Amino acid sequence: MVILDPEEADLFKQIGVNDIDFAAKILESFQTLEARSLLAQLKEEDLNNLFVSIKHARNKQALLQLENLMLNEVNVVEFQKWIDTNTWVFGTEYVKKYETRKIGIHSQADFIVESLDGFTDLVELKKSSFKLFDFDESRSLYYPSKELAQVIGQAIHYIKVIEDHRSILKEDDDLEVLKPRVKVVIGRSIDMKYEEKKTLRLLNASLHGVEIITYDEILNRAHKILSTYEE
Repeated sequence: MVILDPEEADLFKQIGVNDIDFAAKILESFQTLEARSLLAQLKEEDLNNLFVSIKHARNKQALLQLENLMLNEVNVVEFQKWIDTNTWVFGTEYVKKYETRKIGIHSQADFIVESLDGFTDLVELKKSSFKLFDFDESRSLYYPSKELAQVIGQAIHYIKVIEDHRSILKEDDDLEVLKPRVKVVIGRSIDMKYEEKKTLRLLNASLHGVEIITYDEILNRAHKILSTYEE
């Protein structure tokens, strides 16, 4: 746990920084009393610009880490560790993360998230090596592979589990359960054919409460989010 002294806490209240660990890292850059005094004298706009710049630099470093994770088969446990401190990759969609053991799911690679509107969703991480589609030559079309079909079935089951534990989530964490969604991160799309990408889009459009996201889509999201700060 990181504890800020009153002056440090007041400083970061000015710019609305809620991430105490991150605030501490900023303060580490201002080790001397003189440097911290200068920091405290900055105007609110300058503080905001400083905060955004440092956060952007941190996210760029995180993007490099993600790219390294994606060089070969993605280690799901390592990817989850990355997600733990980089929920920004989902944009502003999620604000908090909780362990799935609260609802009886004990996988290391699944976690409950609180969405921006205060409701409860689930993010599920599967192997990047999973094949998403098979090809039916007789009908000349792609269809979900056995592995993907099993994952979708599991995701539908998890939706019911979350709904069954609505009272626990409300009582323990003040989380609301209303039409929960499950985002499944699975497989790679970098080498997908155009028809496979179309099939994935159509599949997501037909699923109720379940979204299939590839690891490459996560990487693309990260690039696009960071690029918006550099335009």
